[in-house]
Amino acid sequence: MRTGLNSGCRYCGWTAAGERRRAAGRERAEVDMRAAGFEPLEPYPGARVKWRCRHTACGHIVYPRLFKIRAGGGGCLACAGRAPVDPVAAEAQMRAIGMEPLEPFPGRVRDQWKCRCTRCGHIGAPTLNNIRRGQGGCFVCAHSTPERTARAPSPSSHRARSASSS
Repeated sequence: MRTGLNSGCRYCGWTAAGERRRAAGRERAEVDMRAAGFEPLEPYPGARVKWRCRHTACGHIVYPRLFKIRAGGGGCLACAGRAPVDPVAAEAQMRAIGMEPLEPFPGRVRDQWKCRCTRCGHIGAPTLNNIRRGQGGCFVCAHSTPERTARAPSPSSHRARSASSS
């Protein structure tokens, strides 16, 4: 019969040893997370387990793993630009640069998205990633003189030009 700290079954001994190790590293873990810009919202679960935290830079609730933070990983998908995109916010970004979406958001920032330019009326398919990088959305407006893109052409003027050239 065993007595003392190690008494109990093998499983209980392993569990107790794990708890002792986590308790010993808890303070250092919290210091490391705060130094990386995360405020822990739960007790320390272990280095390889997702730990619920608030990213102090952006305020998002994230679940980084301590060992990845210690290895130099970022931990916040929103700040890394890899967080899921809200379709309403994506449409607002397109409208802000003068592109009117003609179909629903495709779901990924690198997929082409069919839109109409509100300045010249050209239909193109920019990616949200390019818009966020500042490339603009309309090829015609980017490669033409300001006089040509000053106003959107009306459908009747297009028909008149087609009729006169025939």
